[in-house]
Amino acid sequence: MGAALQARHKAAATPGEYAAFNDSGEMLALRTACGTFGAACVSILFFAFFVQMGIVLLRLYTRKETGKASVPKPDPAKRTVRHLGIIMDGNRRFGQKHSTRHAEPDAAVLKTLCTELCSPEAALVYNGNKEQASWLATRYNRFMKLIEHTTFDGHRNGGEKLLEVLSHCIDANVDMVTAYAFSTDNWQRPAAEVDSLMSLFFFFFDRIRKVALDKHIFVRFISTELDRLPARVVELMQTVEVESRAIQPRRLTLNICVSYSGQSEVVAACNRILARRLCSCGPSLATPVTREEMNHEMLRSITQDDYEEQDKLVFTNGVSAEPELILRTSGEQRVSNFLLYECAYSEFAFFKKTWPEFTREDLLEALDGYASRDKRRGK
Repeated sequence: MGAALQARHKAAATPGEYAAFNDSGEMLALRTACGTFGAACVSILFFAFFVQMGIVLLRLYTRKETGKASVPKPDPAKRTVRHLGIIMDGNRRFGQKHSTRHAEPDAAVLKTLCTELCSPEAALVYNGNKEQASWLATRYNRFMKLIEHTTFDGHRNGGEKLLEVLSHCIDANVDMVTAYAFSTDNWQRPAAEVDSLMSLFFFFFDRIRKVALDKHIFVRFISTELDRLPARVVELMQTVEVESRAIQPRRLTLNICVSYSGQSEVVAACNRILARRLCSCGPSLATPVTREEMNHEMLRSITQDDYEEQDKLVFTNGVSAEPELILRTSGEQRVSNFLLYECAYSEFAFFKKTWPEFTREDLLEALDGYASRDKRRGK
């Protein structure tokens, strides 16, 4: 049976018959139909693909818009940072990055200039003798020629950035800024850099003296090892602070930490409390130290001993010695001996960019980010 069927198929499958079938209209119609069907299938597949992609994109867009709606745009009126701390890190790195000189300033020349600024002649300038104004301008020009386009110029850029950020803080309704300008550990830096910084303090403090009057800023200097600073620098700091005390109304209080250490601040606070106990020679000697006593000893300015009653008003109306938010630039994520007692519940915001690269947008981002955080304070 199977052999007969194979023979029949073999007999039918002659070349002539195949050729006749291939040339027939049926074959042409079949090819046309298959081609049309195939094209239709491909079109349907492409159409289905693009429809599916459209659905996916629509879902993603809808989800994105829903996410936006759930996180309202920050309201400037709801920014709650009254006291802002700033660790101005990265000035030297910024200077290194933008330096175009192959050699650093001559250390001997920097030392000579720093010595001149600490001379009695400099004291006349800062005491308001207008005839000596050109003397200071001449030395500033010399200083700029020494450090311009060097690593040390990064410190000058950092000072300029602080003045810029202070204006942004006033606009953002920040009441107090505490800036970490020079730590006690910074004394270990190369002598040429320290001399450069001391000279820069002369010019910067004179500059901020004018800015304070213009923008109604009360300037306070916080220093735990004041005796290590040049005497003329200390005198200038005292002059700026006393002058700015008279500014009313105050739009901002600026604490500049110079030759400062958080550890030394706590030790000094304990020593002052102990000294008062010993002077009383009474029952208070055995009285436990209270948190209020310690708080009173924190962020004491260099002239506060003469203005105790007046300075009781510095930390009032919702402004405390503890910053709500502390910023640190240059990618570092550590406290570095800054406000160790005061930062118990401070929030932190870290930025990879150096301090001179910090912008108004960065500041507002940090303030708005703080407003959106869940601050339970242990609760």
